[in-house]
Amino acid sequence: MNFKILFLGGLSLLLLSCHNHDFEETEPDDNTVLVYMVGDNSLSGNISSDMLEMKEGYATITSPNKNNLLVYTDKYDTPVLIRIKMENGIAVNDTLLRYTEMDSCEGDTLINVINYVKSKFEAYHYGLVLWSHGSGSKPASLAHVKSFGWDQNNNPSGSENATTMDIPDLKTSLLSADIYFDYILFDACEMQTIEVAYELRNCADYIIASPWDISIDGGPYDKIIPHCFSYELSLNIPYVIADDFHDYYEAKGDEDVGIMISVVKTKGLEDLAEKTDTIIKKYLDTESINSDSVFSYDNHSENYFYDFKSLIISSIKNKDVDYEKNEDYIAWSTAYKNAVPVYLKTDKYIIVSSYSQVTTSSDGSYGLSTYIFKNQNFPDTYDQKWKIYKWYTAAGWKEAGY
Repeated sequence: MNFKILFLGGLSLLLLSCHNHDFEETEPDDNTVLVYMVGDNSLSGNISSDMLEMKEGYATITSPNKNNLLVYTDKYDTPVLIRIKMENGIAVNDTLLRYTEMDSCEGDTLINVINYVKSKFEAYHYGLVLWSHGSGSKPASLAHVKSFGWDQNNNPSGSENATTMDIPDLKTSLLSADIYFDYILFDACEMQTIEVAYELRNCADYIIASPWDISIDGGPYDKIIPHCFSYELSLNIPYVIADDFHDYYEAKGDEDVGIMISVVKTKGLEDLAEKTDTIIKKYLDTESINSDSVFSYDNHSENYFYDFKSLIISSIKNKDVDYEKNEDYIAWSTAYKNAVPVYLKTDKYIIVSSYSQVTTSSDGSYGLSTYIFKNQNFPDTYDQKWKIYKWYTAAGWKEAGY
């Protein structure tokens, strides 16, 4: 699926408190989860159903007094910040703040929401769900691209002035906010790219996302939310969330488009970059890269996203090398497994475009996408736009002459 704001440079954003909430100074709670829903777009109608699922899930947790669920929603009206809490045995919405209209894809909006949550609901562990449209590492400079989020600024009839958040801006906002997250879940399409993951490596321990589209149904929050607050699962929450996605779409079978979902462990990305540098310099063609045998995640006329591991395997095989016995590949594969410990997928998935739906196999995908520089099957005019990412330098693309 898929941030102008509070008090900056004399420009004020009005915050209207719905109740007089007095928060006492106490010891930190166990967990605080913030769901940031940018739904001022075609997904507006899905916010209510997902919040009902969140309430259903929250009602089952064992210690709600020590576990906080905050939901920021922006639909075709002014945004609100809600706390889901238990009241007389029922999960209810407690509206903490009503905002005047603002751009939820403006970085300062996200910063201020996160910092408010931290100041009022301090915890030992934090989770973040980023819910909206998404286009992964596609830079916002490309026309009609939803890098993360899509805010139509209360204009349901058109998107001429809609905004999105570039991934480097998202990184800057998350680093500027006063929380380091245990995990970030992207309930948004195409967000599990190596460029995005590497850009956000200092923002969270884990990133849970799909390298491909996510159905409009999104995540099964009645299952996800209890797991976010489970003490028994505390070390495995990202993996269990991925399981929740997979199990939900596997059970739906042919009724839906399927799912590809993976978990990136950010502490493994530096080593993966080092091992990728070796592969790129020794095995990739610096003139042009043949992507014919590389798995593509895209459903567009131009393919931006290819499977990262598939690219590495294809490049080594093109040198007439048995990749499974190749020492460089074995070292790379070990680093990859450490960085991407979980990838779950349904057997088939449906590619949906403006013109058709095509059912295809997920064989050859490994859960993390990448942009390919000097791709002979793609206009190299786009290469410059992907050079904004830290991965371009860290993985050796730049030094190798791409």
